[in-house]
Amino acid sequence: MAILNTKSNSDYHKKYREQHRESIKAKKRAWYAQNKDRLREHLREQSRKSYAHNIDSRRAAARITSRKRWRDNLEVMRSNMRYYSKEWRQKHPERHKFFSRRYDLRQFGMTVESYEQMLLDQNNLCAICHEPDQDGKRLAIDHDHETNRVRGLLCRRCNRAIGAFHDRADLLLSASEYLNHAI
Repeated sequence: MAILNTKSNSDYHKKYREQHRESIKAKKRAWYAQNKDRLREHLREQSRKSYAHNIDSRRAAARITSRKRWRDNLEVMRSNMRYYSKEWRQKHPERHKFFSRRYDLRQFGMTVESYEQMLLDQNNLCAICHEPDQDGKRLAIDHDHETNRVRGLLCRRCNRAIGAFHDRADLLLSASEYLNHAI
């Protein structure tokens, strides 16, 4: 069994490549020309495998980058949104009033028309104290917090009072008895 000297083998191959450079190139060109389609398909398959193998890591990297960009710019974006929202509200006070009112009404399944009808039914007065709102603002929509069912329209003062009693009729009756006995 002969022991190969790797250094001399590599030197031999190096010299051979240098001496036969042109013939090696010609053989490679001929092989590529003959196997062009096969080689192209092989490269495509390798690319597909590489893409499929790395897709999860690329997606994760993209998510991290996106989250980092969002997190880094969050305060700036919030500041810009506040600025532009405020600017829009100042330029369009009537439209802002309309949109915010419509948004508030939608929370209770109401339309502007149904609110107006309820207001007419109550003669533009609070359902409890029968007075208009002292601040000159529109009457608040009183609703059951568990069912979200609208009960009526109240002035801000009466609405706050009911809220302070946590919508509990027994507490309101107790408060009424207290006031009647205290007098």
